[in-house]
Amino acid sequence: MARSFDYKGLLYSPEVLGGIGLLTQGLSGASPNVALPSIMQGMQTASMFRKMTDEEEKKKLLDTYLEGATDEEKALAKNFPELFIKQKLQKKERKTIKGADGFNYFIDTGERVLPEVKKTEDQSKINRELTKNFVNIYKNSGVVKNFNIAQTQLNKLFSGAKRDSAAGDLSMIFTYMKVLDPTSVVREGEQATAQNAAGIPERTRNLYNKLMTGERLTKSQRADFVKSAVGLFQSNQIAKDAYQSGFEETFSKYGIEKTDVFFDADIRPKKINVNNKIINVPKNTKLVDYKITINDKGVKVGVYVYRMPDGSLFQIEEK
Repeated sequence: MARSFDYKGLLYSPEVLGGIGLLTQGLSGASPNVALPSIMQGMQTASMFRKMTDEEEKKKLLDTYLEGATDEEKALAKNFPELFIKQKLQKKERKTIKGADGFNYFIDTGERVLPEVKKTEDQSKINRELTKNFVNIYKNSGVVKNFNIAQTQLNKLFSGAKRDSAAGDLSMIFTYMKVLDPTSVVREGEQATAQNAAGIPERTRNLYNKLMTGERLTKSQRADFVKSAVGLFQSNQIAKDAYQSGFEETFSKYGIEKTDVFFDADIRPKKINVNNKIINVPKNTKLVDYKITINDKGVKVGVYVYRMPDGSLFQIEEK
């Protein structure tokens, strides 16, 4: 095989074939002028061999690309073989990108590479099991449990503040004491003492006991308690946000959606309308205040105030 290849290479060389023609004429005693036709013939023979090689390569490419070709592609190959080969070569070099679903797509058309390939049932089952396990891990986390308790208590405090009544004031302060000291054993409706509410500041205990006699909170006092409770809630928001961030890399690796795992009492919105455009609320956006106001219909409503990471504020009316 190696010798055949070498001879073939020599036959394709115009210099070698031309030299053979010159040598032949020289050996027969002919002059260089007489040898010129032999030289030209040698050059033409080499050109013919090169053309044969090109045709062989073209035939090989045609045979390769015609396998599995459509009827339209076969017709193109028959009438315009060079164009058919060029298109196939260009298609072979097309760039792809990996989609969120794990499949590859052609960048130029968006078509999926190997569309007949499907995710196996085994992989889908694995993802379901992983998601189920992550849900259990998340909801049983101490961070998430503490957040849910704090969010529930805060909602009760907001509800009491909005009622603007003696009962509402009493409920709000009682809830506030529970926020300060979840372990206190004081019951709603009984006097708060140093024994049953040891973790509650004396000033707050005294105010709560006065409210039990029928006294009312002033508007500014009510606002101060709301602001203080929201301030205490900041640590719960920060802890939960940090805990969730720890899952992101794992979720990305296994293709798990965080919305399928993160179930909790968080009231922060996921999307908001800004200038008639719906946008996603950025991560680490915090609830920073709660206000009582009268809406356009003359109804008293609560308004949540949020601060985004860039410092800008937005409000959401309570539903």
